[in-house]
Amino acid sequence: MGDILLIEAGDQICADGRLIECASVQVNESALTGESVNIDKDMSDIEGEKPLAERANMVYSGSLSHTAEENACH
Repeated sequence: MGDILLIEAGDQICADGRLIECASVQVNESALTGESVNIDKDMSDIEGEKPLAERANMVYSGSLSHTAEENACH
């Protein structure tokens, strides 16, 4: 396990990470995906290979947290 990031609504995410604890999380990943819609995040397992934009349990550097509170492992 690496560093733990504590992320709250309005924070710019400073590193890529996997969610280890969260509730009602939405993140704006427009810098990564080009889409302006907030993305729902959760701690579900990723099955198989998925594009970055479809990994619901990951947050990415430069994204903006819009709701809730989450912890991510960097």
